[in-house]
Amino acid sequence: MSRQPAGPGHYLIAGGAGAVTFAATSPSKITFKITGSTGAPKVAEFETYAG
Repeated sequence: MSRQPAGPGHYLIAGGAGAVTFAATSPSKITFKITGSTGAPKVAEFETYAG
């Protein structure tokens, strides 16, 4: 998992299976991308929480 600088067009975090966390931010849009898979990708859950 790697953390990246946040900003327009930048990643907040990248990683594999499992939960990911990152510092508080105020995004206006979240884009969830699957960039690779060894079969049909499946997403069991995608949750966001306001602190």
